[in-house]
Parts: sequence; structure tokens; C-alpha cells
Amino acid sequence: MTPASNAHPARNLRQSPYSTPNHSRAAEADVEKLHAKIGQLVVERDFLAKASGR
Repeated sequence: MTPASNAHPARNLRQSPYSTPNHSRAAEADVEKLHAKIGQLVVERDFLAKASGR
């Protein structure tokens, strides 16, 4: 084991992989894309539920 692997897992969670401003913008863009996809899937699910008579 390396010394880094001995670190407490919770400490690793506090450190964001998106620590630079460019990564933050990329992460925000990814989140926006995911929100759009979730919205699309919800609409499709609701449509299919209604079409199937549920």
C-alpha cells in the first residue's frame, strides 16, 4: 500500500476533481445536459404510461 491509499476515504470526497475554473464550467455543462436528458426521459415515461393505460 502506498501512503496515499492509507488516507481516510472521507477526505477524498471533500476534494473535488473539478477544482479549476475550467473544470467547473465543464461540470456545470455536464449537469445541464444530464438535467435535460432526465427531463426528456420523464416526458417519455409519462407519455408511455398514459399510452399503455396506467
